[in-house]
Amino acid sequence: MNLSFNSAIVNKLKANAKPALFFVFLALSIHLYHRHTGYFNWKSELWGDQVGYYVYLPALFIYNFQADDFPEDINVKTGNGFKLVNDKVFTKYPVGVAILQLPFFLLIHGLVYLLGGIPDGFSGLYHNVGNIAALFYSFTGFLILKKFLDNFYNGRIVNYTLLTVLFGTNVFFYIVDFTGMSHVYSFFLFSAFLLLLWKYLVLPERNTLMIIALGIISGLIVVCRPTNAIFIPAAILFVGSLKKEAWPKFFDLKFIFISALFSFLIISIQLVYWKYLSGNWLYYSYSEEGFTYWKDPKLLEILFAPKNGLFLNSPAYLLIIIGFVVLFKHSVRKGLIFSFLFILVSYICGSWHAFLFGCSFGNRNFVEYTAFFSFPLAFLFDYSRKKRVKPIIKYLSLLIVIVGLKLQLSYDKCFFDKTWDYKKYKEFLTNGFYVGRKSISDDGIIYPSQQYTDAVEASLFFPFSGYTKAIVTSNVELFNDSTEAALIVDIREDGEFIYWNSVKIADMLRASGKRGKVISEFYIHQELSRDAKIRAYVWNIGQDSLRVRNINMYLK
Repeated sequence: MNLSFNSAIVNKLKANAKPALFFVFLALSIHLYHRHTGYFNWKSELWGDQVGYYVYLPALFIYNFQADDFPEDINVKTGNGFKLVNDKVFTKYPVGVAILQLPFFLLIHGLVYLLGGIPDGFSGLYHNVGNIAALFYSFTGFLILKKFLDNFYNGRIVNYTLLTVLFGTNVFFYIVDFTGMSHVYSFFLFSAFLLLLWKYLVLPERNTLMIIALGIISGLIVVCRPTNAIFIPAAILFVGSLKKEAWPKFFDLKFIFISALFSFLIISIQLVYWKYLSGNWLYYSYSEEGFTYWKDPKLLEILFAPKNGLFLNSPAYLLIIIGFVVLFKHSVRKGLIFSFLFILVSYICGSWHAFLFGCSFGNRNFVEYTAFFSFPLAFLFDYSRKKRVKPIIKYLSLLIVIVGLKLQLSYDKCFFDKTWDYKKYKEFLTNGFYVGRKSISDDGIIYPSQQYTDAVEASLFFPFSGYTKAIVTSNVELFNDSTEAALIVDIREDGEFIYWNSVKIADMLRASGKRGKVISEFYIHQELSRDAKIRAYVWNIGQDSLRVRNINMYLK
């Protein structure tokens, strides 16, 4: 009896070990990345689009939607993600993310009160609302997606698929970096919708709670990102094709009425906000932003450009497309569903007026759809397992995971260069972990009165230690070829210099004249703690005039 009891405990611990390690990995990744991002800057969690999604919560629970009560200039301090106009809180972003963040906001809000902090919704601890929420929904989303895929593929195939999804696409980047954007939350909702649809089909009885849950999730999908409504019919068609004899259950009047009712109840939250904002139940909050390119969608750019293009920055989608083809040969209906949805999402993205979607990575609109497209990816892995192409697919997927992870660790929120700049893409791929870029000024000119430029600065925190080299690049122009100006890299620990090195810019430009791109490698031999801070900047030693347009730094 004791032996069987102990064996059951050991088996349970083994079963829970992998999910626990995965949770810890995600938690550490999010914590280490945001530990030094600070507050009220473009890298902080409550900034730009992210605070635009979040602002519903402090507006409702702290300020009663009275804009005049908000902290002074808080919209400006958080990157203008929302507006405070005529005593109203205006945000163009839908309410879904805020609904999903609500439990974590209330937790942080209560903690602020207990610790005697300032309960203003924006300072200090409130920046962790998105981090904790993204951790929960990404972790839970992957568990749910695994449970869905387990119905069709063996454990090894499923684990390999999820690993490829996590690191071979931009999913990991949006879990860790942009924790307040809608994509991780939608990834969770897509995964939950797929699993519940499947359970609804296979269970013999009509479970009312399950139908209610499907209605709520479909409503949340719409109010997280309205264009994602196209996923709902695609998911129903796909899951229905998995169990054709149960297909009539989707036409059951009870299913249609209850799911539609609860979906509308969720969507009505958005309608109530629009009524408050504009006086109308229906309102287009994006004003003049729209699908400008609907006649000429920018498909080449969104799929192939180095700047946020899908295939170059989320290379696992190359395998997913192969999965479409293989699945199409097995089942024309399934292949058509996946292919048509991919084309439709691509068309919608390519039609948007800002088709590269600003500071983003790897066409962020596909993050949530990766949950759906994981099925043809798993199908490809399962198919290749029985064919001669197994080694090719195996090593190709391994290469894609390595490249995808490298790109995600090298990227720093924004691709600042031109759309088709393959040189910058190559730098991300080969130069190490991208620390950042500093634009010096509009014209880039450093005058004699200016001794130092602004610095690219970062802490050696994410996700690995053991850096041995800093690579610094800069586009410069010298007005005096005998200038003493130099590129500097220094490292501080506890406020004291532990490393300092310099390279004269004129020496690096001797072969190319007075203008060009300088690249220098600085070797670091010291043992560094995680609290060390590294900087790269130009020291205008002789106080000359020169032009420094930008400084970039990578770590290896």
